[in-house]
Formats: sequence, C-alpha cells, structure tokens
Amino acid sequence: MVLHSENNRGKKASIKRVIFIIIAAAIVFAGGIFTWFEQIAVTEEVKTELLKQGNFIKEAINVRTITALKTTYDDYDTDEYKRLEKQLKLTKDLFSRYKNIYFLTRNDEKDIIYFINANKPDSVKLVL
Repeated sequence: MVLHSENNRGKKASIKRVIFIIIAAAIVFAGGIFTWFEQIAVTEEVKTELLKQGNFIKEAINVRTITALKTTYDDYDTDEYKRLEKQLKLTKDLFSRYKNIYFLTRNDEKDIIYFINANKPDSVKLVL
C-alpha cells in the first residue's frame, strides 16, 4: 500500500510539472505574439508620423525657391538660399527630436551635393 501511494504522488508531481511547463510555454508564446503585433503597430505609427512630417516639410518649401538655385558657391549669397536655409532651421527647431536635417541635391554632372545643413549655423556648405 505504501508503494502505491508513493507512486501516485510521483505521478501527481509529474503531471503538475507538465501542466506548469505547458502554462509557462503558453505565456511565453502569448507574450511573443503580443510583442510581434505591438512591433507592427508601432512601426506603422512611426511610418505614418514620418510621412506626415515629410509632407509638412515638403509643403513648407517652395519648389520655385529650390529651382532658382544653381547649386554653386554663388547660391550662398542669394535670398533664395538664405530663405531655404532658414526654413530648414525652423523645421529642425519644430521637429527637435531629429538630430540632422539636410538638403541634398544633384548638380548638372549628376553628383549628389550636400547643399544645406540645418544643424549648425557655421556649417560647411556645398560638400561634393
């Protein structure tokens, strides 16, 4: 009789361990699923916010101001360049969580030019 009782306790302990493992695995699985869905939602939210801010910046900058610039050193003295630089600096102040705001363009030779740096007032200009 004692042998049978000890055997029952062993089975009960084994069943409890299995149940515990199943519950723990279910919790980990549910947490993983929740984290995955949360990551998707946050990614979409960030994309939407970036697109809104990008559209805001796009609407704030006049295309004629940009096309009036020739992407040469002579542009630094023009009103259009100064207006565009001021707009980018104001935009950077408005969206202060962004570390860098630059204006990149291409010249006639199709080289990419780092044209305006809204981060520092004494920044180097027209880096080829």
